[in-house]
Amino acid sequence: DGDPPRAERMHAVRRAAQRSFCSRRHASTLIVAEHDGVKLTESTLAAITACAAMKPITLLVGGSACKAAAEAAGKASGVDSVTYVEASSLDHGVAEEWAPLVVDLAKKGGYTHIAGESGAE
Repeated sequence: DGDPPRAERMHAVRRAAQRSFCSRRHASTLIVAEHDGVKLTESTLAAITACAAMKPITLLVGGSACKAAAEAAGKASGVDSVTYVEASSLDHGVAEEWAPLVVDLAKKGGYTHIAGESGAE
């Protein structure tokens, strides 16, 4: 009838499952962090926890005088690396200012996931 034998079909299913498993092993996440200039917000810490299965996790910290927040971010549980950009144009969370930076980092870093916090802090 033209269908492959059962053993061939099962082998194809196993290969597909292995490919799926392998692609999950190679996940990586860029999280756009929110901070107060000194420490990360609670909602950013929650985003780190939510993305724990998609490691390694890189935090992007931006704004004027954000070095202290970036240093604190590097100590946060679950964070593998931190990139920070000190620029006053990033102080107010305006998408038009952040988007080019996030896109550029995503392309250079090859991240499979991009996340951000969602809070009113």
